[in-house]
Amino acid sequence: MLSGIKAFSLVVYTAWKVWILKDRWEKTGSTYNQKLLFCSEVLYTLVMLHLLLTLNANFIYIALINLLLHVSFGMYVELFRPEIKLNSNARHALVNYWQFVLLDSVITFTSFAISVGG
Repeated sequence: MLSGIKAFSLVVYTAWKVWILKDRWEKTGSTYNQKLLFCSEVLYTLVMLHLLLTLNANFIYIALINLLLHVSFGMYVELFRPEIKLNSNARHALVNYWQFVLLDSVITFTSFAISVGG
């Protein structure tokens, strides 16, 4: 049975992931390749929700891999700046990216911790 705090953590995690999917669809959902990427994001979200609901330890492992991939990509862009001119928009995009990675990680790991402990 779900306690109130577990249900709250599931609602917060689900709302965060739905907001991410909605934002991604609005920004990139018009081309065929982007639709495939979007479908993979939806599948990832559904798998993660299932793992969170069942309190499966694979949730943490997949979340860690996801975090490492995001950090690796961010570091690559920060260090080598492929095809990005160093203007204020690029810097602003990188700051937003790091804020997203931090917030996504906090919500993901906190939701799991609350679900396990609650």
